[in-house]
Formats: sequence, structure tokens, C-alpha cells
Amino acid sequence: MVSSNALIGVLPALVTTVAAARASGDRLVAAVPGGGVFALLAIYVFDLSNQITGVPEDRINKPARPLVTGLLTLRGAWIRLAAATALLLLTGQLLGIIHLALLWAVVTGANNHLGLARRPLCKPLVVGVQAGIQLLSAWHIGGGRTGRFLPCAVVLSVLLALLMPLQDLRDIKGDRAVGRRTLPIAYGARPVRFYLCGALLLTPVAVRRLVGLGVLWPGGWLEVLAAGLCACAAVRVVVRRSAASDERTYRLLVLWYAAMAAGPLAAML
Repeated sequence: MVSSNALIGVLPALVTTVAAARASGDRLVAAVPGGGVFALLAIYVFDLSNQITGVPEDRINKPARPLVTGLLTLRGAWIRLAAATALLLLTGQLLGIIHLALLWAVVTGANNHLGLARRPLCKPLVVGVQAGIQLLSAWHIGGGRTGRFLPCAVVLSVLLALLMPLQDLRDIKGDRAVGRRTLPIAYGARPVRFYLCGALLLTPVAVRRLVGLGVLWPGGWLEVLAAGLCACAAVRVVVRRSAASDERTYRLLVLWYAAMAAGPLAAML
């Protein structure tokens, strides 16, 4: 159900929780399980909500999903969504982040059920907001102080939102069939590919500048790895243009985000 988004939904949250626990002196044994459970519930709620409203395009783009194959009924999906959302809110209450859990649920509903995902600029914006919620939730669960981390979370969220149109390149066929207007459909795949190439090449430059300003933590070798991932994705996005290639290029972006989220942890080692 969440296999396609498990990496981006869980790994950045876990490394952020570990970094916060180290910074605050909290016990990792107490912080990490809570952070993992909340991250899994959050991505499960989003993905299930997305699949409930996305069956027509999933028949084209992702035909192996349970609602398309009949493994899960629509009624069963709604029941699961209600239960998972209740568990997410309960977990948020127990972890002291009910406000962030509620915000996640609201953003998920607006994106998937109120049509924000069908508007070209809204989808990347939603991903950016969700990244901010994810990072701040994980940092709070680990016991970190919000003040120092807030600018870092905002910057990483903005950078991810600017690069997220990469995800839409792989889904053009299904999105067009159901009338969804993502950036590649609204403005053309070719201009979006060149935009992403430039943005990916400039991202490590921006990161280095932000590290120098003290907004981002110095990631050391992780920063170098992230720059390499950006360079590889920049080449692939203009050279390799099939849906399967775009999926693999998107995976590089996910790894970049995870590496950037691990920056605070790397700086403490």
C-alpha cells in the first residue's frame, strides 16, 4: 500500500528523530519507536487517501495497486482510512504533536479530496508543506528544540517542493487521461525537464551557501553525496525520458532528501 513512498515517508523522519535525540540528550530507545510509528501512520494515511481518489489514473500508471486489482474494496479502503487517521491523531496526542498530526490530516484531505493535487502549482506546494510537518514532527518526538531546527526544516521543505515536479514526469500518461493538470501537462514536459535540470544543478550551490549562513547543518560527506545525487538526477532528467527512467530518477531525489535530512545527525557525529 505504501511501498512506493515508504522511503521518503520514513527514512528522513527517523534520521531527524535520532539527530534531535542526540542534540537533546534524550534516549534513542524511547524516541525512535515513536518517531517510526508516527511516520508510518502519516504516510499510510496519505497514500491510502491518495489511492482512494486516484483509481482511474492508477489503472494506467500503477495497475498493481490493491484498489485497481480488486484486492481491496473501496468500502474497505474508507474503513482503513478512518481507522488509520484516528490512530495517527491518537499517536500525535500521545507524542505531544497533535497540532502537527491534525495539520497532516487536513493537508492530506485538501490535496486528495478537495482537488489540490489537480492544480499544477499546488501539488509541489503540498509536498513541501508535508515535508515541513514530517521534519518538525520527528524533531519534536526526539526532544529537540524547535528554534534552531525550524529554519532548516523550512529550507529543506522549499527545496524539495521546487524539485518535486520530477515526480510528475513519470505519471503523465495517467494524469492526462483523467484530466489532471500537473506542471509537465500544463507547461510541457520538455520545459519542465530543463527547469529541473537547472534546479538540480543549482541546489548544491544553494545548500553550500545556506550551510555557510548557519541555516543548514554542515553535512560533511553527506553534503558531497547529496551534490552527487543532484548531478546524476540533473543528467538523467534530460537524457533518460521514459516513465521507467523517470521513476528511477525520482528515487535519486528521494535519496537526496534523506541525505539532507541526515545533515544534522552527521554534524553531531
